[in-house]
Formats: sequence, C-alpha cells, structure tokens
Amino acid sequence: MIIDKTVMAKNFGKQAEGYEDATPVQSEMANELIELCIKNLSCPPLNILELGCGTGRVTEKLTKLYPDAQITALDISKEMVQQAESMASEKCRFITCDAEKFIRATSKSYDLIISNACFQWFETPIESFEIARQKLNPGGHILLSTFSAQTFTELKESFDYAYRNHATKNLHHVDLLAVDAWQLLAHISITEKTKKTRHDTVTSFLHSIKQAGASSPAKARLTKKVLDDMIHYYNSHFSFENEIIASYHYLLIHGRNNE
Repeated sequence: MIIDKTVMAKNFGKQAEGYEDATPVQSEMANELIELCIKNLSCPPLNILELGCGTGRVTEKLTKLYPDAQITALDISKEMVQQAESMASEKCRFITCDAEKFIRATSKSYDLIISNACFQWFETPIESFEIARQKLNPGGHILLSTFSAQTFTELKESFDYAYRNHATKNLHHVDLLAVDAWQLLAHISITEKTKKTRHDTVTSFLHSIKQAGASSPAKARLTKKVLDDMIHYYNSHFSFENEIIASYHYLLIHGRNNE
C-alpha cells in the first residue's frame, strides 16, 4: 500500500492534543500490549524500541513497568512527539521520524520492540516486521497491535453500495492486511480481537475517525450524492437502538529472536 506519509504526519499532528480522548480502542490495545509484556517477558528488557509512540500512551506504561530500561520512541508527527515528551522520563529518547525507514536503517539491536496501532500505516508491514525481528537481541521480543482487514466493514460496505449506485469505483477504502497474511510468518503468535463501538450518527462516527488522525487515502472529492447514499445505507443496515455500529478488528502479534 502506497501512503503519503507527509500528509499522514500532518493529519496526526493536527489531532495530537485531543488524541488520547479520541482513541479509546487504541487505549485498550495499549493495555493489552502491556499485559502481553508481563506474560511473555521473563526478564525485564534493558533496551526498548517503540515504533509509532504517538502521544506516549505505551511509552509511559513501559517506563513504569521497566524503570531501568532505556527507551527509544519514534513517531512521524512532531506534534505527537511533543505531547509524549511532556510525560517522558529521563531514560526516554524521542525521535521524530518515519519508523518504517528507521527500522531498516538502524544498526542497533533491542531486547524489546513494541508498536501500538502503527503497522497498518506501513507501506510494507510484513517485511517491516521481519526486519524488526532481525534487530532483536538473542531472546528478544517483538510485540505489536495492528488493525486488520475487518475493521470498519460496515463503512466499507456502505461506501461500496454508494459508489456502485453511481457506477464509480470506491475511492474511500483503506486496504488493511487480513489475518491470513500475518499467519504466513513463522514462529509468531496472533490473537484476534473485535471491538464494536456505538455512535449517535454516521457523521459523528466519521468525525471520530478524523479526530483519531486517520483519513481517507482518496484524492477525489467525496460528492454529496455519494455521501448521502452511503449514510442512508449505513443507517438502514447497521443501526441498533437509534445508534450506529462500527467494528474495529485488530491483531496482537508476538514474535521472538530465538537465537
């Protein structure tokens, strides 16, 4: 998937101040990642790399869980990094950069590489995972959470209907990797999770996506007719008790360097 990361950094930067409140699902994912650390790491890591630290949600938890660790935390948005730095301990080093490029270029190795809700923004997430695993010290761990293909299935189906109604291609769909693609990797464990959220209206749901820093990759302008048809279909098929439903599907992935 080709992503304009300059635009992505700008979009996340605009939402940095309110990101924590706008992303309750990502907060749950962060908590589950920390639980995986507690479950799988028998020895406290001394050198940690965090890919896509955002506002420091996971970083803060790591500093409390592993107070002796040196943590390097990366994010593509300088505004996100500024938010994260405000809670940082002295042992945290923050870098504004493209985490996907960093992991390829670095010659350093780590006891733990961790990433929350970031890999879905990588152009080559599977390859990047394997490269990251190669940067682990012997016995090191890589833990990540990432959104998968079944995320926002309701929105995709509604847009498919609306664009089909106007005999045009759906330009407002993000191709996320299915769990099958991740399962091709050797020596990893995967846990699938689905979280359903409820929203007053389709419009308020779309606004919540924007507040989380995400945006459509489409360069074409969304016409009012397509939008109206999409909303009508969504309301007709995915409403419950005067609210609409939105599904988040995510994966928790654990790998090791078994050397």
